[in-house]
Amino acid sequence: RYWWTKMFASVKKYVSSCMYCQLHKHAVGQTIGRLQPIPPPAHAFEMLGIDHLGPLQTTDSGNKHVIVAIDYLTKWVEVAAVPDTSTNPVIPFIQDNIIHLHSHPKRLVSDQGTAFSSKEFDAKMTEWRIDHIPATPEHPQTNGLCERLNRTATLAIAAYLNTTHTDWDVKLQGAALAVNTARQSTTEIPLFEMVYGRRLVMAQENKFPWPPERPEPYAVFVKRVADLREAARLRI
Repeated sequence: RYWWTKMFASVKKYVSSCMYCQLHKHAVGQTIGRLQPIPPPAHAFEMLGIDHLGPLQTTDSGNKHVIVAIDYLTKWVEVAAVPDTSTNPVIPFIQDNIIHLHSHPKRLVSDQGTAFSSKEFDAKMTEWRIDHIPATPEHPQTNGLCERLNRTATLAIAAYLNTTHTDWDVKLQGAALAVNTARQSTTEIPLFEMVYGRRLVMAQENKFPWPPERPEPYAVFVKRVADLREAARLRI
C-alpha cells in the first residue's frame, strides 16, 4: 500500500536491528525426522491450538501470563492476559474469545498442562462437544503442532511487547493485531484477509480521498474468501 525508494532494504535493516528478535528467536536448523501431520481442517476456526506464554513481569493488574490460541487454518491469534495458568481463566477465554467470536471449534490441541488436564476443563470440552487433543509422547505429530504454533505466535507477540514493563497487558491486543495483519509465512496470505475477506483499514486512510469502491456481490465475496482459505489449507 505504501512505497519509497529502496523500501525493502530499509525495512530489512529495521527488522534486523530488533534486539529482542535476535536474542530470543530460534535459529532455523536441520529438521530432525518427519512428523505425520494432523489432517488440515476444512474450515477456519474448526481446529485451534492453545497454550500459555510466560511467566512475564507481573503487571499492575496482577497479570503475568498470556493465553494464546491459534487457528490451525488461518493462523489467526487470540490472546488474553491472565494472572496464572490454572483452568479458571482458560474456560472464559475459550468461551468469549473463541466460541462467541468465531463459533464452536471441533478440535482443540494443547499440551498436558494443569489448565488443560483438569476435571473442570474436561467437563467443559464435553459440554461444548469439542474434541480435546492433548499432546502426548505417543502422538508426536500433536506435539509438533503445539510447539510450532506456540513458538510462532508467542515469539511474535513477545517481540511486540516490552515484557519487562508492568503495563504489557494493556498493549497485548495491539500486539495481537500486528500479528494478525502480517502475511503468514506458509501461505503468503494476510491473516486479516483470510478471516474478514478484506484488508485492514488504518486510521489515516479514513481521511484520504480514496475513490469510492463498488459493493462486492455476496457470491463473489464468499468464493474469494473460500479460495483464500483453500490455498492456505493446501499449504499446511
